[in-house]
Amino acid sequence: MIPIKIIKNDYVIRNIKLEELNEALNCINRSEESYKTLGRDNYLTFDDIMQRYLETLTNSLEFFCGVYIEEKLIGIIKGRIENNIQKELWLMSIIVLEKYRMKGFGTSIIKDIEEFFIKNYSVKVFCALVVDDNISGKYFWNKNDYKMVRTIKGMISNDKNMTIYKKQIE
Repeated sequence: MIPIKIIKNDYVIRNIKLEELNEALNCINRSEESYKTLGRDNYLTFDDIMQRYLETLTNSLEFFCGVYIEEKLIGIIKGRIENNIQKELWLMSIIVLEKYRMKGFGTSIIKDIEEFFIKNYSVKVFCALVVDDNISGKYFWNKNDYKMVRTIKGMISNDKNMTIYKKQIE
């Protein structure tokens, strides 16, 4: 797992610990919109999140972070680095609790993650995966200067399409 610790005035972004998985699961399952953001039709189980966490732990190019305000988990972000022609950061999921949405937290989190990976890993290309029917997610990535590059049909097991958004840093 890529070690991440970003400290800001309002929040901290850091790797989720094993003993925090129940809290992360509750963050995802707290609203229908959150688990649908992941392309799910129903709540995640502890086994689902444990499997994702273990996959991340064993891969040196992945991360699974929490966003904390005063040690309270208010969001998660998961992604990985791909070593293509240029290093790419793939943002697989970002979830912020409903109470913190539409207040700039998501945009701040993305900007902080981008700065971290530019500075520490020389990443120049950022990609985000969005479930095709996630209208608010598409708006979020567009607002943050990501451009839609393509849609992959039937990428998720329930035959939902995924849209890839991309941002290139010069």
